[in-house]
Amino acid sequence: MNAILRSKNVITRKPHKCFGCLRTFPANTPMLFEAVAWDGTVDNNYFCASCQHVMSELSYMDTFSEGGLYDAAIEYEKTLSGEMK
Repeated sequence: MNAILRSKNVITRKPHKCFGCLRTFPANTPMLFEAVAWDGTVDNNYFCASCQHVMSELSYMDTFSEGGLYDAAIEYEKTLSGEMK
């Protein structure tokens, strides 16, 4: 079982890889930071804005693995670019 120990929105000071989609984002990118306890260890994860949106659409019981949100994040970004036209 995992537990979120800490969660906060940050502006990154260096490049970080998004846990949800595995894309690397440059410094000064708004991201969600989470410290998560899992199987006796603590991991720090960052999530991009698109993955945050996708996660907000998931139900409480939905789970995903590292990189598991890539397709959904890309699809979400396509809808954003379509709205701007």
